[in-house]
Amino acid sequence: ECCHEERPLNTSALKLDLEEKLFGQHLATEVILKALTGFRNNKNSKKPLTLSLHGWAGTGKNFISQIVAENLYPKGLKSNFVHLFVSTLHFPHEQKIKVGPGPAPEVDPRQCECVWQLRLHL
Repeated sequence: ECCHEERPLNTSALKLDLEEKLFGQHLATEVILKALTGFRNNKNSKKPLTLSLHGWAGTGKNFISQIVAENLYPKGLKSNFVHLFVSTLHFPHEQKIKVGPGPAPEVDPRQCECVWQLRLHL
């Protein structure tokens, strides 16, 4: 994968994937489409797209992450430019959750220079 490689976003395909694969998440579909198209249309962005998904277990956070990653990167969640953070995995201490998760796990600084990153916080 190359950082400076333009990755066109097929919004029609993303919308279709979200509408056909998600059940009862029409609000999430609208918000995610708006966030992704806004991010991709901003040619001057200096920061990665960061999505923070919240909800009970089984509401589709991981599934939405997979759909988004697959629509943005050929390697999907395995892309070097997708960073997935799961609160119970990366921030497991219950007493620390009350004060906030703290800094995210380390990300390779070379990847931080790439504007085509996706950070997912679940």
